[in-house]
Amino acid sequence: MFPLIHSKPKRSRLVGFFDKLFGSGGNSEENWAKKQVRRLTNKYGQKEIREDAMYSLYQRGTPEAVSGLLQRFTFNHPESIVDEREKNKIIELLDALGPEKASEPLRQFLADDKQPDVSMALIALETLEGETATLVEIVQLLQAADPNDAWGSDRKLQLIGHLDELETEQIPTELIEVLVKFLGDLDDDVIFRCIALLERYGTDDQIRTPFVEQMLLEETSMRIRSRILDTVRDRKWYVGEHRAELESLLPEGYYFDKRNNLKYKEPTYN
Repeated sequence: MFPLIHSKPKRSRLVGFFDKLFGSGGNSEENWAKKQVRRLTNKYGQKEIREDAMYSLYQRGTPEAVSGLLQRFTFNHPESIVDEREKNKIIELLDALGPEKASEPLRQFLADDKQPDVSMALIALETLEGETATLVEIVQLLQAADPNDAWGSDRKLQLIGHLDELETEQIPTELIEVLVKFLGDLDDDVIFRCIALLERYGTDDQIRTPFVEQMLLEETSMRIRSRILDTVRDRKWYVGEHRAELESLLPEGYYFDKRNNLKYKEPTYN
């Protein structure tokens, strides 16, 4: 984290020029915020200009201004160190504003399903409100997401990926249910991450049936079927009742023995 700005930074002549160009106010709070956002989101502009816009929005502290601050999360600066520093500074400023001012704009930002980049916003929410509130928010966002939305894969992966970072042991049943829903996602990467989380959080009773059903689908990729078969072996699930359906779908190396137990033997190649 970088130190919080307590006093207004020195203004360069170029910053002063932009103030004259855009104006320091406007006919409305929304128009003023838009002008600051244009300065904040100019990735090829001088960092002093972005910092000045960042500070101005923070000082204003209105819902429009906080929403403007969040726009810095929507792009990556070409220099990774600059990008990380500025985004961390945004999180720091949001934390200084507190949940009363920052939480609602932050939730509105996360709820925008056209917004693919939510990873930093999730970190900001966790900083403001803690793990439990962030977990509840992610569950709600995933409940609203669509497994058939191929364009939303990056957003879903970031939402699901943040769950890996949480250490809370209080897992709501709704989380298991929504992760099971995404076993039918169009993106194999989403399915793969859901399988790993369901193994981590779910009991055998909660995940055995959906895992086996997914494995039996002909359209399930070999990568996902192999991943589920690893779970079947690790958890010692009996799937012999599905032998007739499974035998033609099994990846190389997997087979049923005479007692209908699923086995695996490393393939040998000449």
